[in-house]
Amino acid sequence: SSTPADSIVYSTLTPKTSSPKTSSPASLVMKPYVGLGTSRLKNDAAAGAVSSALLAGCVHIDCAKCYGNEKVIGNALKLTQSKVPRSKMHVTSKVWNDCHRPEDVRASCHQTLSDLGLDYLDLYLIHWPLAWKRGTIGAIDVFASLEATWRAMETLVDEGLVKSIGVSNFGKTLLRQLFGFCRIRPSCNQFECHVFNQQHSLVEFCISEGVLPVAWSPLARLDSSILENPTLRAVAGAHHGATVARVALRHAIQRGVAVIPRSKDPKHIADNLLAASSPVLSDQEMQEIDKLDTGSRITRDWVGIFDDTPYFPYRPLGWAAATILFAFWLLVPNIVDFRMPQSTKAELIIRPLPALEIGRGLVLIWIALHLSGVDLPPIPALQLLSDY
Repeated sequence: SSTPADSIVYSTLTPKTSSPKTSSPASLVMKPYVGLGTSRLKNDAAAGAVSSALLAGCVHIDCAKCYGNEKVIGNALKLTQSKVPRSKMHVTSKVWNDCHRPEDVRASCHQTLSDLGLDYLDLYLIHWPLAWKRGTIGAIDVFASLEATWRAMETLVDEGLVKSIGVSNFGKTLLRQLFGFCRIRPSCNQFECHVFNQQHSLVEFCISEGVLPVAWSPLARLDSSILENPTLRAVAGAHHGATVARVALRHAIQRGVAVIPRSKDPKHIADNLLAASSPVLSDQEMQEIDKLDTGSRITRDWVGIFDDTPYFPYRPLGWAAATILFAFWLLVPNIVDFRMPQSTKAELIIRPLPALEIGRGLVLIWIALHLSGVDLPPIPALQLLSDY
């Protein structure tokens, strides 16, 4: 088939909103689909998953700078283009938390395009509504703003570097804030959503505003809690050969939610893709699965991003941690490049430091300790500096 990816991923429905702002891309609204998540997929696993997905007809490949595997995915995209042309692919990436200043948004996009070997992205997202100082983890960048970041994202659309822009992990409060100043409305909002955390209010709000809800981790942790769930097993059994995973994904799609399950197994990738064309679940089956919703999250919110995060103890603890991290990064050179591709544990790749940067950090630490009254061995040059 020569059907372009845009006809699969977008519909021409008019957004249910009275806002004069344009949608992104202009007048098109994304519609539910099954894509491939690529977080924590390493090297051969990432390449194999992407190739298997594209060859199976899964055109949406969800990437991110912080996954640390975009070069590997880029090689897979290049090798697959002889069978699946670029025009049929729909490639997403995301700008990381320490690249929210306008100049960093642009640089991050160019780096992603270079790593993926592409001339443009189909969709570019703000990964989290958190702005950190460049090269740090958790140190709030007080000079960055959501509006300035979004203006830089809009410029990328104007220049043809990305076709469409959106957000990730935004709640209704932040979306309303964004709607107040955006020139190009977000195409989608990507957030945690699965049968145990169905986020009905946020899903309905996004759909009403013409913003496609996209579920990351749509199969939760894919452990016994979902695979052996009696309700899902009963519905799967009634659909003659359907898997529990397919039923869980189908439930999301019928609610108007796109899904991007991660898998490196070609059989699982193909089975997940079938959720888009599976028989429709009955109203009773949908209601039974709705009852599984407990609001259980995989990812905890320590800084009050999500609208439903309890104030105590999360926000006070989050603010305390943010303050400590801010102070820490004042003393330590800002050299962290966050990556999380290898395993369930995040990994940090530390860029090589020139001796001057290492020395600066040591000097600042020594002075801070000295001024705090800590008894330190005398170092004449530093002692002289601290006396002033």
